[in-house]
Amino acid sequence: MAERIFSEGLVLPDGRKVRVLAYDDGSVRIRLDATPYVMEECFLGGGSTQHAIIKLAPKRAS
Repeated sequence: MAERIFSEGLVLPDGRKVRVLAYDDGSVRIRLDATPYVMEECFLGGGSTQHAIIKLAPKRAS
């Protein structure tokens, strides 16, 4: 199991809490309270501007 090497939290203006955790194997975990959420967007960039974007949105009642 990967070892956690970084953990940083922040509080959003509306009071929700986000925590970003990084692990020694290079993986990253993002924890967000006030669930449930759905993944609205996931983008993995390549080339000279390699990055990843993940957009979460509150799940709406059906």
